[in-house]
Amino acid sequence: MLPTLFITYRQVPGLSPGLNRVVDKRVVVYCAGLTDETKEEDVPGAVLGIRKAITTELHLPAFPRAVVYLGKKGGEDMKSMVRELLPREGTRILACVCGFQEKQVFAMGYGFQITPCECDGGGPTMARLINEAVTQFRT
Repeated sequence: MLPTLFITYRQVPGLSPGLNRVVDKRVVVYCAGLTDETKEEDVPGAVLGIRKAITTELHLPAFPRAVVYLGKKGGEDMKSMVRELLPREGTRILACVCGFQEKQVFAMGYGFQITPCECDGGGPTMARLINEAVTQFRT
């Protein structure tokens, strides 16, 4: 398993908002901690915080794989960050079903994998993928 970076502007159960090094430097999760009550206008600031953290606190080339939640509120800010910063072949978009077709066109246009997920920040799917990565590194 390759080192993997997980990114979401939402909460991830069991993790604190910010940068979480789950398995040394091989499984890293950045969650901004936004909730269902978050206003859409607050998302760009959270995405800017994600961008700043992952470009200043991490060596991005060390993460050939990335999993990114793209929900209804993430919009163009998340798409821009993904396009500019993450590896083409190694990036998987977790996309909620709200506007899934548009997200699928985006992902396919840039060579990203796409997986449908829940509209709550991809909670169960994101948690499952993080747990799989952790398990593979610990065995």
